[in-house]
Amino acid sequence: MLKKILNDKLLGKVLKTFIEGFIASIIVVLPTTDLSNFDLVKSMMVGAIAMGISAVLNLIQEKLNGESYT
Repeated sequence: MLKKILNDKLLGKVLKTFIEGFIASIIVVLPTTDLSNFDLVKSMMVGAIAMGISAVLNLIQEKLNGESYT
């Protein structure tokens, strides 16, 4: 079932959506983050990865609900 959902077109959209979410999160947090503090940088990266994963899960959920991606 997962192979049917993740066809080539959707896989491209999943990758693009993850990258957009990840970069958007970095852009918002970066100006206020002290990059010399490793713990803050780790927190920023975890948040950015979570944002990307959330965006991808929303895209897959919409696909499961029958919405078309053309």
